[in-house]
Amino acid sequence: MTSSGDNTPVAVRTRKRGKTPRWLKRLGKHRGVQEIAAFLIACYIGLVRIFMRLSFVRPEIPEKYFREEIPFIYCFWHGRLLMMPFGWRSKMKVRVLISSHRDGVMIARAISYHGIHTIHGSSPKEGSDKKKGGAAALRAMVKAIKDGDGVAITPDGPSGPHMRASEGVVALAKLTGVPIIPVACSTTHRKILNTWDKFLWPRPFSRCVIGYGEPIIVDRKLSPEKMEEIRQLIEDRLNALTREVDGLTGYDPMSPAPLTET
Repeated sequence: MTSSGDNTPVAVRTRKRGKTPRWLKRLGKHRGVQEIAAFLIACYIGLVRIFMRLSFVRPEIPEKYFREEIPFIYCFWHGRLLMMPFGWRSKMKVRVLISSHRDGVMIARAISYHGIHTIHGSSPKEGSDKKKGGAAALRAMVKAIKDGDGVAITPDGPSGPHMRASEGVVALAKLTGVPIIPVACSTTHRKILNTWDKFLWPRPFSRCVIGYGEPIIVDRKLSPEKMEEIRQLIEDRLNALTREVDGLTGYDPMSPAPLTET
């Protein structure tokens, strides 16, 4: 506030830095704009792939599944989603679980240009039932596996916490009996975006390292008490794998979100 000559307070309009303008938010919701953005992202992925050198860590782990087209759960952190097509080396169809939020839909459209099919999960509004949306997504993934497709899951998606696994992937493996194979990717040239998932944006002329972890088998008769043990195992293995590929591309380990007390 400031004052005029008669000492009457006069409001001073200040601009909040870092806040996205409303017109830009409205523009981002437009279907046509989303289609153009998705196409441009898809073109960028293709460009990066052309000028990228790929190397693999323990590629023999998924080789049998790729070669014989045996379904499995392709499990990686949400922040590495853009590079997920680089590690899928099979003609077998793969479906990735994507949030129904507009950002998730845009990414889904982008990676669909590279042969990655999608399953839309829930992005519920306030007051809606998250459990129903999650159950519908789980049924869709079970059906995809029964149809002979691979399923890709980000166990910390769609909104975090970053690099902390949920039990959803354990439930899917328990219902279907297919193994979970952890996957992690990193590049030598990259930008980490200021998002909840520390989204890795690869740059051209990079070396990309893709690492695979040992399959995790979940017993169909697994007790609820053991679910947490498997969930923690998946989280630990994915984080260890992420540290490994980040180290191989010259970066310090990325830390998961701090645990919160309940």
